[in-house]
Amino acid sequence: MLALFLLIIPELKRGEMKQIQISLKAMSLRQHFIYWLFPLLFICSLALAYFTGPRWLQNIVAPPINREFGLQENLEHLLILFIVLFSFLLFAREKKTFMKFIFLICFAGAAFLFLEEIDYGYHFINYYKGISPVQDTVIHNYHNREKPTINRMMKLCYIIMAVAFVILPYIKKEKLPTWLQQLAPSSRLQFTVFILPLVGRFPLVLHNMNFVTNGSLDSNLSEFEEMGIYYIFLLYFIEMYIKVRVISRASYINEITAPDAEYLQSTKAGQTGIEY
Repeated sequence: MLALFLLIIPELKRGEMKQIQISLKAMSLRQHFIYWLFPLLFICSLALAYFTGPRWLQNIVAPPINREFGLQENLEHLLILFIVLFSFLLFAREKKTFMKFIFLICFAGAAFLFLEEIDYGYHFINYYKGISPVQDTVIHNYHNREKPTINRMMKLCYIIMAVAFVILPYIKKEKLPTWLQQLAPSSRLQFTVFILPLVGRFPLVLHNMNFVTNGSLDSNLSEFEEMGIYYIFLLYFIEMYIKVRVISRASYINEITAPDAEYLQSTKAGQTGIEY
């Protein structure tokens, strides 16, 4: 996955690399914090808490009884839930049929992902029934049935992010169709993508240092990387929601401030169209 970015970045023209530097300098301290500093520090701190923290802290991050009840997994669920919410708000606010259809697909996909991540609620059901994860041998979600399935999904996700969040912002808007102009993210989002390889590698480095852990995440270190991916897509949908709100507000202002057609005709005829 890291190799994908190492292949993409050298292909950027000098002008585009200069634009990256300009985008970085143009960002405010608040934007730096939101787009790359906060996710980098938070996810790495979560990994440190699991690998180097005391047992009680490890159990908060991912309890040995079932990692699905830990802070790590539930924060991921919360991120996806907000993606579901914002994609629905985009669908509800959008006026154009084609864009509405795109946001409907996003909403359906996010809702499906949320159900997959919570195992369709079976870990809660099993907990209340007293069934341990070891006793429940049935795999309830699709993406955990085969290891190659997860790997293919992760690779596809990285390709989408590279094209949509790193390359697309640097394509001139006049070369893009109107609907794609609306879907294009800000250039700030690329910096969140750039930290993702670091977020993904850091837990592997800690794992290879042979720290004593409760073992609940040792075979699922990609969870830290997944949290970073969900954070990126949440930022994207928030950006899209703000953009749609601005467009809707501008359309409304134009509508209520536009002169009436009859008034324009009467003005051309030398009349005000208003009788006292």
